[in-house]
Amino acid sequence: MRSRHGPTVVVGLGTRLMGDDAIGLALLDHLREQFDLTGDVLTLDGEAWTTHLTPLVRSARRVIILAALDLKERPGTLIVLEGPAVLAHFTEHPTAPWCAVCESLDEEQLHGPVPLELVAIGVQPGPVALGLELSPSARAALEAAATLVSERLGAWGLPCEPHLSHA
Repeated sequence: MRSRHGPTVVVGLGTRLMGDDAIGLALLDHLREQFDLTGDVLTLDGEAWTTHLTPLVRSARRVIILAALDLKERPGTLIVLEGPAVLAHFTEHPTAPWCAVCESLDEEQLHGPVPLELVAIGVQPGPVALGLELSPSARAALEAAATLVSERLGAWGLPCEPHLSHA
């Protein structure tokens, strides 16, 4: 069993060239721009998942995945999945970034001696098509999604305060 002693990892997933598929990356950018992520929080851009990211995720005690989460809700709807529901979602909706994450994390790790706390926070996407812009509904949901991430980090004892210039 792997030892879980690393930082809390926040990883944004998606493809910037595919409209609302980039929600996770846009949310990660928003968090980095608007919040002071203090404590033991590591943020990772997972657009081009490489093998050097896998050990960082595998050793983490807590992982938050930021992504477009298609649950057939109204575009812009905030979605939170936890534990086994995260892996189940990504198994049912396989894409290149999800497959890489699922290979890094598996069901056994969720219940090991030091259980992994795994959460996916995202937004129901609208159009996922070639384009550099998020839909208006996805853009409008970024602030609320960032608040959910901030609250989760705070509940884990990891302060995530707005930058003083944004407070």
